[in-house]
Amino acid sequence: MEATQQQQSASKTKSNPNRFPLNQSTQSLPPSSPQCSMIFIEYQLMKEFVLFQKQEFLHVYISPSHESAFEWFGVMFIHHGLYKGKIFRFSIHISPSYPNCDIPKIIFDPIPHHPLINEQTGELDMSSKFIKWNSTCNFIFEVIEFAKRVFEFDDIEQFKHLANIDKLNYDTEQLKTMIEDKMNDFNDRAMNIKRDDKNYIDFTEPENSSIIDKVKHKLLTEKFSLDSGIDYLGANGNISSAVEHPNRNYCTTSISGLSWAKKIVYN
Repeated sequence: MEATQQQQSASKTKSNPNRFPLNQSTQSLPPSSPQCSMIFIEYQLMKEFVLFQKQEFLHVYISPSHESAFEWFGVMFIHHGLYKGKIFRFSIHISPSYPNCDIPKIIFDPIPHHPLINEQTGELDMSSKFIKWNSTCNFIFEVIEFAKRVFEFDDIEQFKHLANIDKLNYDTEQLKTMIEDKMNDFNDRAMNIKRDDKNYIDFTEPENSSIIDKVKHKLLTEKFSLDSGIDYLGANGNISSAVEHPNRNYCTTSISGLSWAKKIVYN
């Protein structure tokens, strides 16, 4: 009797290819699983994005691409260290084999001068942080956090500790000089980059130029927090307004495009 029940159970499982048990703790599946469909992948990426939001990283803004589920756009503003005052635009490239994938790539455009960034491709070297990607314990917000941290250092020794590097070919003053010489107009180039993707983060000039000056001043010089009561990102990821809301304690951007992203509000 027991053998018959086991055979019937096995037969039902075999006849229904969608009945794959999902590990609730890891939520990863073998690459051959039929459940690794586009819907499942988008759901997993939605959870990754929500998890990023919960970290509440200051001065980092992420918008999933409208064109591809495997690309996210990002902008970060650095407030201290050798790169203080710089605006960095980047994209996160996630392998189509997600969640059983390699380490997501972070590509900077324009390409900054940095010890861990390839001067030809703009790719951030994360080998000192991640040896191999494991979706059961690694998350996309971790690569974003690492990308931000490697710009926030005051000297070479601090950087080597952050990046887990033993030595570099130059000292703090030499790097500082190279940053000043090679990144003189870096912010202008970062702000002027455009793409056709509907969810790309754009910097737009308002009718009143003093508004954008106010936003830039706060983003680049002041150590404000998420409860500062100012909207820095407008609809569709446009950085275009700085209207104070005394009864509102968060920064908001509407994200549209993917089946899941269009309902997400960046709080």
